[in-house]
Amino acid sequence: MSGELAGKLATIKISGSPLSLAEEALSRISDTQWQISTAAKQVVDRDAAPVLEKYDDSEEIWEEIEYESVDKLTGIFTFAFPGYGSTEQLRVKSGNYLPLSTAAYAHDYTYNRGIDLHDVTSFREDYRRRLPGLKYASGTLSQWDVTDSYFADALTSGEPVVLELRGQAAGNPQRVWALIESDEMAAAVDSLQDEAVSFISTDELLNV
Repeated sequence: MSGELAGKLATIKISGSPLSLAEEALSRISDTQWQISTAAKQVVDRDAAPVLEKYDDSEEIWEEIEYESVDKLTGIFTFAFPGYGSTEQLRVKSGNYLPLSTAAYAHDYTYNRGIDLHDVTSFREDYRRRLPGLKYASGTLSQWDVTDSYFADALTSGEPVVLELRGQAAGNPQRVWALIESDEMAAAVDSLQDEAVSFISTDELLNV
């Protein structure tokens, strides 16, 4: 495998400024789950709640509908049972998505997933009992020949960003809401400039 190909298999994408999702179609996964059809628009702005609508054939108009929840990293909306069948037409009436653009081809990255376990053992019980708490993720990114100040800007702003990590040419990426924890630069006369970034998150690192 060439060095160029190996680097491109570790592509890091980051989120940009919100753009409109108006009249964006949804695709049916099941009666109770529908997803934004366009893959590039599936990361939904976490600061704005999308409004959905369904086409009414009899009245030939679009009417607003309610949903139970939305996964803003995947653009999947969940509806109460019985939901909507395959003959229905659903779309986003209003809302925003976060476009993802390539920030770097990392020569190395790591990520860790974890969950807090809370001890709920009753007094004098023979065995310990634990309940799961907050899920979290953390990791590091390393890239060569740095020219983009995105990570430094994200660090100083303190705002969460979306990181999409793709470790192979095919298959699903990993996405996470992340805060940049540190951004370090290193350079020497006889080597390339190198940037090492660490990130933390209070959200689960998701397969999407």
